[in-house]
Amino acid sequence: MTATPPVEAASHDNLTAEEARARAELLSNLAYTVSLSLSDDPSAPTFGSSTEITFDCAHEGSDTFVNIAARSIDEVMLNGRLVDAASHRFDGTRLVLRRLPRGQNRLHVKAQCEYQVHGVGMHRLTDPVDGRVYVYTQFEPFDAHKVLACFDQPDLKATVRMSVSAPSAWRLCSNGKVLGSESVDGHTVTRFNTTPPLPPYLIAVVGGTYHVIESSHRGIPISIWCRESLMQWVEEQALEIFEITRAGLDFFYAYFGLPYPFDEYNQLFVPEFNMGAMENPGCVTFNESYIFRGRASETQLARRAETILHEMAHGLGPAFARTSAGKVTIRESIGPIYSGLEEAKADAVGMFGLKWLVDHDVLPKNKLEEFYASYVGGLFRTMRFGVGEAHGQAEMMEFNFLNERSAVKREASGRYVVDYQRMPDAIAALAKELLEIEATGDRARAENWFKNYGVMPAELRVSLKSAKEVPVDVDPVFSFKEKVR
Repeated sequence: MTATPPVEAASHDNLTAEEARARAELLSNLAYTVSLSLSDDPSAPTFGSSTEITFDCAHEGSDTFVNIAARSIDEVMLNGRLVDAASHRFDGTRLVLRRLPRGQNRLHVKAQCEYQVHGVGMHRLTDPVDGRVYVYTQFEPFDAHKVLACFDQPDLKATVRMSVSAPSAWRLCSNGKVLGSESVDGHTVTRFNTTPPLPPYLIAVVGGTYHVIESSHRGIPISIWCRESLMQWVEEQALEIFEITRAGLDFFYAYFGLPYPFDEYNQLFVPEFNMGAMENPGCVTFNESYIFRGRASETQLARRAETILHEMAHGLGPAFARTSAGKVTIRESIGPIYSGLEEAKADAVGMFGLKWLVDHDVLPKNKLEEFYASYVGGLFRTMRFGVGEAHGQAEMMEFNFLNERSAVKREASGRYVVDYQRMPDAIAALAKELLEIEATGDRARAENWFKNYGVMPAELRVSLKSAKEVPVDVDPVFSFKEKVR
């Protein structure tokens, strides 16, 4: 073992487009075997992370790097040989890999990674109600390497075989189904099924004494997870969540003709989550604010239904782009604007699916207008924060498209109104356009879409400015115990 001393995280923990392109051209056929050692000690600063990566290198003698943000590196083995600290030059976030042979390579990294308290990497918290410890991961867009050694960029997909050592009282969830478990030194080691190729940001692990409600649909295990202290409210709402989930899976099967491609569909409502939800395959995480501690309004119920279908839409759209060069990943075909396009697709297809649920009597027909109003209200809520990231870009484009179709119109007073008669056709057209762009991988069409619909109109800026005194409705509260750098 050649442990490196603890280091401060590098201030430049980032990945440039040039670095990502070079690494994508060099590496292929990736597979991760990951072992994590988690604890319920709220004072433990780190957890053990062991990752074995197999990958092919395109050129003899090439150099590259692997991402790993860790307190310390315990050991690095490359193709059966120990790599010393002077060679791998760990700087807090990267390990250098030098003189790689052409063909298959095998890298093994053992590290001590830090638990986080600000919603990324391996987030840990102590429930103030009962003192129980919970952990979950959040990796989008560039935080997988806070938990495991990986080539942390979305176009380098890898199969993932996960195992987790944790307290025996914990329930654990990851992207694959549980294959088995055994007791080792007072802990339980849980092994998960190997996943299809995933980008690093979709790898997920959730652990703790979660309350789990299990069911199934058409042979697919489905479940709802929450903290033990939220059990009574989740039990009351589980029937509706399951009903929407089952109907959503039916909608996507009816629309795309493809069965759900992963082992299970687990929905986990986690605390201190820094976004609404995350579409990790088989391990979909939701902000637990979607579990209502009292009578919910119709708007709240509509927003939860929209979010369930939105996350489902991420995983059940076109799997590949069919181009003149054959099948390629949609992200590769569309390029850097893919994230904004994908978020818009999930919104539009999710709303199209919500209408399908109404038409099939899963949701009440007299609530459809409220569902549309909630959706449009959500667009304004997001656009208040600008269009600098994927969700803002997506909802700006959705708004402009709906405005062009007169489904959302601005009155002389500066207020906007929804034309409920036009909304169904406008949403259907929006979903069709975005699905076609992804299915064909037409980058020029996608770029033209962004050009036409991605700019905030001047009159919308004026209207949003008039609402500047309206309080922001999301105020995340984290269990910070240390200064965040």
